[in-house]
Amino acid sequence: MWKKILYIGIAIVIGIFVYIIGYQSNQYNHLTNVVNDAISSSNYADVAKVFGGCFDTNSIVDDDTDDLDLVVYPATSLIDQKYYQGENEVRYLKYEAAYYFYIFKSSFSYSNKTSSSGAVSNETGFVFYSGQNEYHYHFVVSDSVNSTEYVETPTSPKELTLNNSRDYTNSQSTWYFMTITITETMLDDIVKELNGNIDSFAIVDSFGEEVYRTNVNLDFSQEFFKDLEPLFENYNIYLNDYAAGVDGAEDKFLNFYGTDGGDTGWLNTDFEVYKNTKGYTFRFDDSYLSPSKLVWQTIGMLVLYILVMALFYILIFHFRSIKRLFSRDNYKSYDDVIVNGKKVKSSDLENEIKKPNKSKAAAKETKVLEAEPVVTEQVKEDVNEPTEEANLEESTPDKTEAQEVETTSQPEEKKE
Repeated sequence: MWKKILYIGIAIVIGIFVYIIGYQSNQYNHLTNVVNDAISSSNYADVAKVFGGCFDTNSIVDDDTDDLDLVVYPATSLIDQKYYQGENEVRYLKYEAAYYFYIFKSSFSYSNKTSSSGAVSNETGFVFYSGQNEYHYHFVVSDSVNSTEYVETPTSPKELTLNNSRDYTNSQSTWYFMTITITETMLDDIVKELNGNIDSFAIVDSFGEEVYRTNVNLDFSQEFFKDLEPLFENYNIYLNDYAAGVDGAEDKFLNFYGTDGGDTGWLNTDFEVYKNTKGYTFRFDDSYLSPSKLVWQTIGMLVLYILVMALFYILIFHFRSIKRLFSRDNYKSYDDVIVNGKKVKSSDLENEIKKPNKSKAAAKETKVLEAEPVVTEQVKEDVNEPTEEANLEESTPDKTEAQEVETTSQPEEKKE
């Protein structure tokens, strides 16, 4: 019994993992289909709606070259990371302006290169320009690749955002695009390094060769950032109050922001106008990114798993019963039938019944032969025995004889 309980317990635990992994797999496949459809139709804003936040669907850069397709969306970004000042841990929590860079259909080299001495390098990244000055922001930074830029323990927001470990090329192999978010904090530090505002940028491959360059002002002067100033201000107030544990911080923010599907608040008034007239948007709704069909698909997988586990349960704990069920001995009364004193296959039963029963005929003849002497003796005895009439005559004596008997039987009289 304990083995059955253990089996069922293990099956339930595995079933939970089957559901979780199955749902995640279905979710991944669904998002992959959405992204692939968007890329194949060059509807790149839909890709940003899957992975981004609030942004302007109108790209400030929209170039299609032989080496890549590039879009740059004015956007927003939430940073929630930690850096250290001495032994003190400082939380950097801020909602700020940003740019979403999406690189599609890249045909340039972006893989790591290993020299004969074993050194690993990868120059793939952005080169930001201010006049003649430039700043190289690598897509791959770690303790082994572009290690001079890597800071394991950041001590400032700059080291936190510019000198962190990263690899933006990974998404190319799984999602077939690269996405890089450059925030206001990052650009402020890059501008300081350049000693001037950014007026253009380039993309270089893993060898450091330029594959694309364009002029653009990355100074947050686009109309999108002006329209969203109330959101930046109120959201950062909320984040500061939230981090400080101020009571009612969320309610205060919702009074400004509103709720999905409501009629009041900035979301349902000002932003709704921007959405319809200027192309501003948030990410896709959860109902689109995680539709209910994913649950039913996962339940189908779980049902299949239950059937398999039930089959194994029967084979493990009821194998002997199944073996007896399919045993020949269990069906011998159906396969072999006794007809006329011998075994007959069920398939030949009808023909056998039609045959004359020789054994019964022989048995009858034997009985007749055995009965004849008995009958003959009885007849002989009947012949030798007197008939009833003869018996009657013998039992009634003749009168003459009777008289003689009577005379002889009388005693003589005495003589006087």
